This record gives sequence, C-alpha cells and structure tokens, in this order.
Amino acid sequence: MANKIKFENLIKFFIYFFPISFIIGNSAVNINVFLLLLISGLYFLIYKINLKFNKILIILSALALYLSLLSIYRILSVTDHNTDEIFKAIIHLRYPLFSIFLYNIFIYINFDIKKIMYIYSLPVFILIFDLPFQYLFGFNIVGIKAQSGYFNSFFFDEKVAGGFILSFQYFLIGGILYFLKNKKFSEIFQAFIIVLCLIAIFISQNKMSLLLSILGLMIFYTLYKKNLRTLLLSFFVFTMFLIIFPNNKIKENYGEMINNIKSFSLKTKLFSMYLDEVPLEELEKEYPKTHKTEKQYYHGIGSGHAQIFASSLVIIKENSILGTGLKGYMKACKRSEKKLWCSTHPHNYYLDIAIISGLPGIILISTIIFLIVKKFLISRIYKKENLDLNELFYLILIVNFTIIFFPFKSSGSFFTTNNLSYIIFIISLISFFQEKIKKIE
Repeated sequence: MANKIKFENLIKFFIYFFPISFIIGNSAVNINVFLLLLISGLYFLIYKINLKFNKILIILSALALYLSLLSIYRILSVTDHNTDEIFKAIIHLRYPLFSIFLYNIFIYINFDIKKIMYIYSLPVFILIFDLPFQYLFGFNIVGIKAQSGYFNSFFFDEKVAGGFILSFQYFLIGGILYFLKNKKFSEIFQAFIIVLCLIAIFISQNKMSLLLSILGLMIFYTLYKKNLRTLLLSFFVFTMFLIIFPNNKIKENYGEMINNIKSFSLKTKLFSMYLDEVPLEELEKEYPKTHKTEKQYYHGIGSGHAQIFASSLVIIKENSILGTGLKGYMKACKRSEKKLWCSTHPHNYYLDIAIISGLPGIILISTIIFLIVKKFLISRIYKKENLDLNELFYLILIVNFTIIFFPFKSSGSFFTTNNLSYIIFIISLISFFQEKIKKIE
C-alpha cells in the first residue's frame, strides 16, 4: 500500500509540474510527458488496473494512428527518406497514450482540485507581476534582460509569455472567484488580477493572445453568470491604461496588427489572384489609394498571414483527401507549381489539420469538438447559480478549449510538442470532468 501511495504521489507531481515544464522549454515538456507515461504505465501494470475509454479518447487514438501511418507511407514513398522521420512518426503515438493515461489517472487517483488550481495559478501570478517589472527596469525579478525590445520574462528569447498567461490565467481567475467569494474587496481584487493579466500580455506583444484573452474573459464571465461588473471594471481600467501608455514600439506593433486586420480580406483576394497568374496591371487596379510605394506590391506586404492563408488553401486543394502527413507542410508548399508563400506552418490550427491530416483529420477533429460542445450543453452548468469546485474547473477547461479551437485566429502549429501536449491535456481532462459532472447530477 505504501508503494502504491508513492506511485500516486509521483504521478501527481508530474501533473502538478505540467505548466512549469512549458516555462522551462520544449525538452522539459517532452521529458515530463515521457516520465508521466512511464510511471503511470508501471502503476497501471503493477496494480492490474483496467484502463477505461470513451468516444473522445478512441477518436484521438484513431487520428494519431492515421497520422503516424500516413506519415510513414509518405516518408517511404521518397527514395532518399530519413529514418529519423520514421521514428518521429512512430513516437507521435505517445499522444493518444498520454490522453488515455491522463483520463485514467484522474479516474483512479484522487486529486485535490484546490491544489491543482493553486499550483497552476502560481506561475501566472508571478508572470503578471514580472512582465511589467521587466518593462520598467529592463530586466525581470531574477535579472533576465529584455530581448531586442521584447519582454519575455522567464522565457528568455521565446516570444510566448503572453500565450502562456492566456493558457493558464483562467485557473488563477477561477480560483480567486471560488476561494474569495463573499469576501470583502473580492471583486476589486478580481478586477486587479484581470487588469494585470491583460497588461502583462499587452507588454509581451503577443497580439493574438491579447485578443483571445479578452474574448475568453467575456466567454468565462458570461457562462459563470456572476461578477459581470468586475469584468466591465477591468476592461475600463485596461482601456485607460492603453490611452495613457506612451507611444513606443509596443504601441506601433499593435497599430500594425490593426492595419493588417483591416487589409486582410483585400490582401487575401489579391494574393489569390496573383497565384492564379492574373496580370500585374489587373492587380494594381485593386490596390487601395493609400498604397503609394512602387517598390513593393500591395499583395506582398504586411505580416504575411493573408499570403500564408491563401497559400495554405492551395496546398489543401492539392492534398485534400489524405493530407501531407507530419512535417509535410513545407514539402507540399515547395512542391506546388504555384508561387506559394511558404512558412514553417500555416499559422492556423484548422488549416494545419486540413493540410497535415486531410479530410479524415478534419472529420475526426470536428467530431471531437461536436461531442465536447454537445456534452457541455447537456450538462447545463452554465445555467446554475452556484458552481461547486469540480463544475468551475470543468468550466475553466471549456473556456480554454474554446480558445484553442476558435477558428479565426493565427496560431502556432497544431502538431508541435508544446501545443499538442497542452491540447491533449485539456481535452483529456474535459473528457474526465464531463463524466464526473454527469455523475454529480
């Protein structure tokens, strides 16, 4: 019995360590996932625990198996194939194993949800103070300096601090809502933390994370049905902050984002015409009057997202049925006969899924989204006046899930270690808590 408790405590440690591993880096996430799989696998084997499954886990497993087999097929179809790529395609199967083990870990091991909330909130709490500190003094609380005008806190030269806050801030905000409810000055403290989260993300210059944070807060407080005035107060204070914030490189970057959003539709149209080899004279007729430079074509300037998205749609058409397989985006982009704008990835999860896994991947992912949304609507917890801790935790997971699969956003690659590990983590916990909530009812 003592050894079993030691096993369980070790497994709990790796679950608690999950957000910290993202701060340390990609290798730490890989090691954490590997050790969690190893220790929990031994735990299930030694104590002869029968693993349980549900529809979501089965669909995730089917998607991962399809991707691995497709990738191996694509690799072997090339004469000078790399054996390392085959190995990477095989170890992609760790992700369905990760989801199955996570689901069963929460079934068979008793977790203190309060402790998870506290631990997952702590790094966010530190970051929302540390990023403004680094902006004001040029270095953070442990002496890490700003990198070329960017403020990344403990992430050094990786521009992901805002994305990390976005991914875990709802554990902090939800924890404050639950643990300080009915306390004096609770709403003011909530507003203070929300404003700090928004300011920290703003300073990190992770522009899409800021927009998604605002969207996520609106969704969270709408579903929670309480303290809407706290959210309104937070948005008001943050707006005042933006007004008085000095005009510098940070504000210029956000100004460029607004300009790119305004011109996105036109640039996409023009670049698609360019790909279809429409004469330059015809393209120039569509240029806005504000475009006065003759050295740069209007359809080729800006952040590049419009051009990448238009190029990605071409790749999807050329690989629509099966998909390219893992690591196949760049190869497919360069292989196309059209003059595509190639990047490291399509910068949108849905485009990435469609390119890499084709029609089967889109169908399987859409089915997962449908099942999760359907079960959330059936649970009707968004209609309850008072949520218990499990219900609040489930709601936080749903908000994170909504942000992950919000279609109109630019993003990193869906299939990178960090992103896919986080996505699998959220989906697996949702699949557990939606069953737990159902039992409570």
